[in-house]
Amino acid sequence: MTAHMYKAKLTWTGNLGEGTSGYKAYTRDYDVAFEGKPVIKGSSDPNYIGDATRHDPEDMLLAALSACHMLWYGAERNLAEKPLPQGSSAAGSRSSLSLRHTRTIRTMDSSLR
Repeated sequence: MTAHMYKAKLTWTGNLGEGTSGYKAYTRDYDVAFEGKPVIKGSSDPNYIGDATRHDPEDMLLAALSACHMLWYGAERNLAEKPLPQGSSAAGSRSSLSLRHTRTIRTMDSSLR
């Protein structure tokens, strides 16, 4: 079996000149680059001082799992959710992930049989 190698380069872009000297002294922004593809602008979830206009890691994990599930199963549409528990003692913890695919089955045109 042939091995497939995937490489990503993640660059933190949130240094506002003071590094990580204080919790609010930097942004949580970063870029994810894959050779030959558009850069993904990321940040942490807005609940953790992230930029709501950028994809957070949970968004991307959910999208990756949803896409893999859709491509493996052949579903036409995949709906996914990521609940964000409030007041959790473990920062960044997630309690569940839901993938809900919708499949439409059409009857085959008799001329194609």
